[in-house]
Amino acid sequence: MPRVAAADSDVQTRTLSKVERGSGNCPVQYHQFDISDEDGPTGPDLDRGHNGLVRVTDGVTVVMTGIHTGDVDITVTLHDAESAPADGGWQEIVEISAHSASGELMVRVMMDDLDEELPALSFNRPGDYRLRVHAHGRDTAVDLAPTRSPSDTSSRPGRHPPQK
Repeated sequence: MPRVAAADSDVQTRTLSKVERGSGNCPVQYHQFDISDEDGPTGPDLDRGHNGLVRVTDGVTVVMTGIHTGDVDITVTLHDAESAPADGGWQEIVEISAHSASGELMVRVMMDDLDEELPALSFNRPGDYRLRVHAHGRDTAVDLAPTRSPSDTSSRPGRHPPQK
């Protein structure tokens, strides 16, 4: 099962201004899960070719997985200030700005529901946030539907002004 997990060590967890952490299974369809706010776009369109891991299309931030279909374990760690760079052997790390019109910027999935709701990424109400997405092992089971995926992903949002 792919895992989306924050790379916080015990030391980093104590020294960073972590607000909340949540985890759960996320059903992946068509190589992706979404981060969106139902009341407005998260940002201007950004083609997948820009970085390969995250794109923005029709106002929705899309995180691309290696597997086509299956469940991924997701852990979201929220920070009220910029967090330290991740360690833990991540192969890909992308930062992207995201806007929340309603304060309900959430991880969402296509054609299904999350087994357990993750915390809202817009933990500090409507506004602009910076998302740091980490990935590992996305090229191991490309286009497959394994019962246990080898890839990991992490999202660490923090409250920051948008960046370009």
